[in-house]
Amino acid sequence: MPDHFLNPNRKKEDKRYNNYPLIIMLLSFLFLISPFMSKALAQDYTRWNLPEHATLRLGKGSVEDVTFSSDGKRLYVDSSIGIWTYDAQIGAELNLITKKPNEKVEVSPYNNIYVSFGLDNTLKVRDLTDSRVVMSLEMDTEDMRFVVFSPDEHTLASVHQEEIHLFDFTTGEQKGTLTGHTGWIRDAAFSPDGSTLVSADSDKTVRLWNVETATYSTILSQYRAEISSLVFSPDGKTLINGDWNYSIRLWDIATETEKIVVDTDKIANINISPDGKTIASRRYDVLSLWNAETGEHITELSGQKVGINGIDFSPDGSTLASGGGDTLYLWDATTGARKLSITGHTNGLSGIAVSPDFKTIATASGKKIHLWDPNTGEHKTMIFGGHWTNQRSLTFSRDGNTLASQDSRDIHLWDITRRTHLTALYEYSRDTRDNESGSSSIAFSPDGQLLAGGGRYSTLVKLWYRGRTLKAELAGHTRGITSVAFSHDSRFLVSGSNDHTVRLWDVGSEAEIATFRGHSDVVFSVAFNPEASLVASGGKDRKIVLWDVATGESQTINTEHTGGIKSLVFSRDGNMIISGGTRQGVLWNDPTVRIWDVKTGEQKNILSGHTYGGINVAFSPDGRTLLTGSEDGTVLIWDYNTITGTNNVQSQQLTENVNRGGNVELQALLLPNYPNPFNPETWIPYQLAKPAHVTLYIYGVDGKLVRTLKLGNKQAGLYHSKNRAAYWNGKNAFGEPVASGIYY
Repeated sequence: MPDHFLNPNRKKEDKRYNNYPLIIMLLSFLFLISPFMSKALAQDYTRWNLPEHATLRLGKGSVEDVTFSSDGKRLYVDSSIGIWTYDAQIGAELNLITKKPNEKVEVSPYNNIYVSFGLDNTLKVRDLTDSRVVMSLEMDTEDMRFVVFSPDEHTLASVHQEEIHLFDFTTGEQKGTLTGHTGWIRDAAFSPDGSTLVSADSDKTVRLWNVETATYSTILSQYRAEISSLVFSPDGKTLINGDWNYSIRLWDIATETEKIVVDTDKIANINISPDGKTIASRRYDVLSLWNAETGEHITELSGQKVGINGIDFSPDGSTLASGGGDTLYLWDATTGARKLSITGHTNGLSGIAVSPDFKTIATASGKKIHLWDPNTGEHKTMIFGGHWTNQRSLTFSRDGNTLASQDSRDIHLWDITRRTHLTALYEYSRDTRDNESGSSSIAFSPDGQLLAGGGRYSTLVKLWYRGRTLKAELAGHTRGITSVAFSHDSRFLVSGSNDHTVRLWDVGSEAEIATFRGHSDVVFSVAFNPEASLVASGGKDRKIVLWDVATGESQTINTEHTGGIKSLVFSRDGNMIISGGTRQGVLWNDPTVRIWDVKTGEQKNILSGHTYGGINVAFSPDGRTLLTGSEDGTVLIWDYNTITGTNNVQSQQLTENVNRGGNVELQALLLPNYPNPFNPETWIPYQLAKPAHVTLYIYGVDGKLVRTLKLGNKQAGLYHSKNRAAYWNGKNAFGEPVASGIYY
């Protein structure tokens, strides 16, 4: 606390801080009550484990697997961005452990650990509470596909293409290597006592292995289809498999004979209840329950709109969890009734758009369009495309009331206020077979008069007056259109194509002005700089080419993107250009966002935080916020000023504009800390409407002061990101770690 606050007779040294006592009381009060504000708590997870410079994360990524803890109190969800921990009774978020790009994770259902592995030839066993490394195992991880944990917690099996390595969980030593499979191993499972491992490969062979001797004990070759899933009954006497030949089969281990054959659809995954009486099976979006003793169908659990990736019974057998894509449900395992829906997960994002007033962000995810509040992270609503195919590109009208979306062929217009479908523009004929898509092949003109659209199956760029009446068809490209963009004055339009060219059009005369040739492969994205003097293009050849509109001269930036450039955008001052990486299959995943100096071509920064590529980039209208949407199903919102090191200039401008007739209106707020809960460190974001001397006080539940954080004099602005927010290392004033509990 400053001296003049203790001594009321002391003169104020700087009249800029004469509102300081009011700010202190306001912040302290908000901080005191924030743990009890349900809305704030509901949005805490949007700030958990963010990368540097990021302030919010929209969406929780797509669900890839689900696992109950051994006591049934927690549900672990392996998502495209990391491991989410939920309270299994009420579905509340408890923690998020993020994973790195190109890293796989597997959660153990038997203890409080998970493993992570990438391409560094190391498998790390980690604690699920704080992700600390418990054990490191050196092995060839390049061709490793998945791992299996033994129920007795003694053995870890790492499954590679055609062999399995066994490791002792206690010592970390390798116990043996299981060889003999001639095809890729599809699935493996331990018996309940951990003594036997069963594995199946693509050549329809199933082997049972003795874990102690690391040798196979028998081969089951009676299978007539490729196995998709294996599981033992709780007593270990029965082996159950699902296959792609439309069946579930139960085998007697002792006699190696079939006990029951259930004819059904293709089975992707199966699980069995702890009492051994019920089998759960999944195929794409269908979840079914079967009687394990008779093979009779019990019920079908409806409600899944997308493919199911994981199912798991709770330890007491009363609840079944299922998840995939953007759905995560808990079911009553006896009646099949849905007990709980856990929201927030999202499929891979293929498009992103920012409303002109920056009050709404729209994201395209499969057949769904989600609307978000970019300031709070709140999910506003979802628009379901119904019978339309997956939405790929989005753009807002000038007034922000209309959203245009594009699927593989057509353009749809939506009323954002009423959240209803207005019309569809069925204008694309398939005159080309090209099917590679870019960042956005639809765009409203800044003056609000025109909507431009180009289809990846059409060679024409089309213009609609106010998105309703076809005005013109611009012919010139010889293959599908991947991206279009207007100049700021709406006079010019630029388009990129599968034909490797960039074309510049005069909107008024509907004439082609120039054809820019400089790419050796598909052009995925095009953009104008603010003055419309430069056009930037990026594509599959990993190049950014800057074209001078007046002269046609070009400058090429050979980037370090590994799989191509999905999208690019100029900064609002035109000095920088931001590019997002592509994702094409497993080998070409580039989840990075890179920032380049337009004049020199120098790479100024790399933003890492997404786990998948296919990244679309966009700016807020004021240019202070950068948004990146990824196929990992999330949008990251970044403080662009801190990325480029322009904090002081922006803060000064912000101070001048606040409450003085400018465009920026801020409140002095102390926001929820992240992560929450935390161990052992946390960040406390805040924002200031005016310059102030900032001090934070942390109290225990008994009201005693635990720690004082003196942050000093701060300019007006946002202090949300990790490098700007207040930081607490979980220690008291004496440097001692505080006890677990609640702090204010």
